[in-house]
Amino acid sequence: MAFEKLTENIKGVSEDAQQFAESTIAYHKLDAFKKGMQAAISIARVTIFGVLMGTVFLFLSIALAIYLGDVLESPALGYVAVSGIYVVVFILSLFILPKPLERFIITYFSTKYFRDNVE
Repeated sequence: MAFEKLTENIKGVSEDAQQFAESTIAYHKLDAFKKGMQAAISIARVTIFGVLMGTVFLFLSIALAIYLGDVLESPALGYVAVSGIYVVVFILSLFILPKPLERFIITYFSTKYFRDNVE
């Protein structure tokens, strides 16, 4: 009789452990899906924003080049001046931007990740 109760308890513990394992796997799958969707949404937002801002900068650059061309009395010099501005900005960003950008990205995503895990 005691042996039968022990056998039943062991079976119950085994079933509970299996249900726990299945629940844990399901939770981690759902959590991975949630994080993947958040990443996909973030990438889509950044891409859309980047395309829109790129279009704005393109038209502003053309307008500035036309204006500078009128001021310098040579359309080609206007476009060269705008290109020169972009070259200077690019070179400065190579030296100034990497560390702050890295710090910003790490801070942003770590607060997002750890905030989601706390909730």
